[in-house]
Amino acid sequence: MEKSVTAKGKLNFSFHVPWAESEVEKLSARALSYIGDSIFELGIRLRTLSFSSETARESHQTASAVVCASKQAEFFSSIINDVSPKEAELLKSWRNAKLPSRPRAGFDKVAYARSTAFEAWIGYLFLTGQSERLDKLIEWCMNGEKVNGNEPAEE
Repeated sequence: MEKSVTAKGKLNFSFHVPWAESEVEKLSARALSYIGDSIFELGIRLRTLSFSSETARESHQTASAVVCASKQAEFFSSIINDVSPKEAELLKSWRNAKLPSRPRAGFDKVAYARSTAFEAWIGYLFLTGQSERLDKLIEWCMNGEKVNGNEPAEE
């Protein structure tokens, strides 16, 4: 992704120009999770609005059922054994990254770590420009259907 710093110190970037994988891999799990959380929620919301005649409130409820730590931890557990070896290594490193000593109320550390790793993966896919893969993953999360007869795996 093209980046530059303006005279005022603000970062300029383009949404459609991916970052180099080597740059993205330098980011912490928490930084990737921070971006991935936003991208995942936006992707789910857009998908909900595009393929539904639900009201905004109903769409929000549908999206909220998918965009939550417990569900993301489930997604992590469902896909960890079916991704490429490189992605499995990244997911495991993000899962094992240092996280807050006390996760949000109501979540155990294991689920919190898995959901953070899942969000980091979303951030990674977005920043590296893997849009088609990201679309398939979001579709799988919304529909629970296997993609191409398998869980979302690198093509």
